[in-house]
Amino acid sequence: MLLAIDIGNSNIVWGIFDGDRLVADWRIGTDHSKTTDEYAILLLDLLRVEGISPERVDGVILSSVVPPLTPLFEELAETYFHCLPLIVSPEMETGLTIRYTNPHEVGSDRIVNAA
Repeated sequence: MLLAIDIGNSNIVWGIFDGDRLVADWRIGTDHSKTTDEYAILLLDLLRVEGISPERVDGVILSSVVPPLTPLFEELAETYFHCLPLIVSPEMETGLTIRYTNPHEVGSDRIVNAA
């Protein structure tokens, strides 16, 4: 299963995919004061409520427009799901042509929405 994480300024949205099928999703408020472990406890509880074992998660993809939180969720993926997350960025191969003068100004949320 794939855990998709979208870190926005107001909300963090998590989704679990089994193949191309979304099987569960959650939205919580973005909180800069939470630690990796606090976010993990919340996510693991949400998985448990849905009857999804964390061991079934074998991939993580991360989109973030909140740079200070990105390392926390990288650590969450590595510590609790034992995998390196794929981080959406202008450098990744998506098949999209980014025509901004500075492609790094394009938020990963825009890249994901366009893909």
